[in-house]
Amino acid sequence: MLVSSAQAGDKQSGFDGEAYLCDSSQIHLESYIDVIVFNEFMKDVRFSTVAPDVSNCASGRWRALNLISEASEPEVGSMRTAFVFSWVRRSREMQSFEARYANDAEMLLQLALACETAASGRGVCMRETLETMPDAFFADSPVFCSLVEETERVPEAFGPAPAVAIRRELPFLCSTLIGAEGQNQDAWWQSVDRSLFPATLQE
Repeated sequence: MLVSSAQAGDKQSGFDGEAYLCDSSQIHLESYIDVIVFNEFMKDVRFSTVAPDVSNCASGRWRALNLISEASEPEVGSMRTAFVFSWVRRSREMQSFEARYANDAEMLLQLALACETAASGRGVCMRETLETMPDAFFADSPVFCSLVEETERVPEAFGPAPAVAIRRELPFLCSTLIGAEGQNQDAWWQSVDRSLFPATLQE
C-alpha cells in the first residue's frame, strides 16, 4: 500500500521536488511517503523523466549543494560536514519513529547529493563525512544504526517501528529493523547504493 501511494505521485504526500530543492523556506521531509517520493523524484531527474528548473535558485538546498560542488579541498570536506550536521542537530527534536526516520533518510539523501562531485567518488565521500558525526547519533538512528556495533543499536528509541509490511518498502533502514541481525556495514552500504538515485546529477 505504501509503495502504491508513493507511485501515485507527488499529490499523495504534498511533496514538491522543485520547491524542496530551490526554496529555503520549504519544509523538511516529514513522512515515510515523503522519503520514497523524494528518492523517486531524484531518480526521475537522473533519467530525465522530469526536469526541475533549478537554474535560478538563489537560496535553498540546491544553492548550498552548488557551493559545495564548486569548492576545493580541504574546504569542501568541512562544507559537507557542516551542511549535513543540521540534520544531526534536528534529530534530537524528533517525537516519533517516523519523524526520526524521515530526518535521517533526508540527511542520507542530501549527503549523497553533496558527494556527487567528490573526486574520491560518492561512496567514499559519504563514508568519510559520516565519520565526522557523533557516535551517539548513529546508535538510535533507524537509518544509520548499522554503522555501530549491534550491542549499541537502539533504533526504536523514538518509538515503535512500523509493521514489517511497511518496513519492507522503506529504503535505507538499518539492518536491525529489517531482520538482518549480524549484517555488517558493507552490506548496509550495498543496500543504500541499490536504493539511491544512481548517478551524478547536472544542473
